[in-house]
Amino acid sequence: MKPSPDKKLAGVLCPVFAIRTESDLGVGDTEGVRQMIDWCSAHGLSVLQILPINETGGDNSPYNAISSQALDPTTIAVSPRHISDLSAAKFDAIGRPDLLAELRKGSVSYQRVKALKRDLLWAAFESFLAKELGKKTSRAKRFQLFVEQNAGWLRDYALFRVLMEEHENSPAWEHWPKEHCNPQSARQWLESLPAESREKRNKQLLFFSYVQWIAFAQWVGLKEYGTRKHVYLMGDIPFGVGRASADVWADRAVFDLDWSGGAPPEPSFGADEFTRRWGQNWGIPLYRWRAMRERNFDWWRMRLGNVHKVFHIFRIDHALGFYRIYAFPWPPERDREFANLTEEQ
Repeated sequence: MKPSPDKKLAGVLCPVFAIRTESDLGVGDTEGVRQMIDWCSAHGLSVLQILPINETGGDNSPYNAISSQALDPTTIAVSPRHISDLSAAKFDAIGRPDLLAELRKGSVSYQRVKALKRDLLWAAFESFLAKELGKKTSRAKRFQLFVEQNAGWLRDYALFRVLMEEHENSPAWEHWPKEHCNPQSARQWLESLPAESREKRNKQLLFFSYVQWIAFAQWVGLKEYGTRKHVYLMGDIPFGVGRASADVWADRAVFDLDWSGGAPPEPSFGADEFTRRWGQNWGIPLYRWRAMRERNFDWWRMRLGNVHKVFHIFRIDHALGFYRIYAFPWPPERDREFANLTEEQ
């Protein structure tokens, strides 16, 4: 199923977190997207566009993701019906009725929703370890194949997530201890730990890989469902990546950390003096295009390859940045130092 430039299509844009259902866990998920595909199909709409679904950090912004490859666990439909490793007993014990009733009211409580889904996914993972991976079943082999096929990003991402949990879920790797600031030294640190501590963290590495396996399986299934319903799933790729991300942490050679991408001054922003005078400082690093070219743009190829797995079509947000970008020679944390200076200063 491929769209034709000669055929006009009607569609709707709706972020996943906003597609709420009676059975969600406080945020929209793949089950809501499936129902939205049904709704589009029933009303003659051919495109369902969503905002980025890469994993977010503490600010929950889809444009400041902690990974350009990993999918956000909050988008996973977590229930015994959607994940065979999760028993009804475990679901009921962790997802208490009073907790679910509270989370289903009002706006998304991201911190609590993320904690709940992590606990439920961990319970599913432990069951998977005992009943599937430990017995080398066909599902275990499919998981291992996923890990092997995605080793180019998954291995470093999983380690980055383990280290985040070592540092109170902060992705700000520049503030981590020296031994955690790059994949090589972090693996040496991991190998130097006592056996029990090392085993605990190796289990966490498997867990984060398992979560991505579940996430990709659900989203690939959604793309196939959209194909059957003649509804195109349309993704959104932010041009930049977060500075505090697994991408930058693991592959600094293709990112220029001396500059922070942003947008030009906007005089209409009366409430924000810095933006009015100097512009928006997003804090995203620039790309080292020469280094990327020397590597045949392998990072971009991998990124777009993952996006293509789960979407029929996609757009690149701020595609202008491929050949022109407004940037600051300082990170956002230093904006106040420059806010009141003149251009000459």
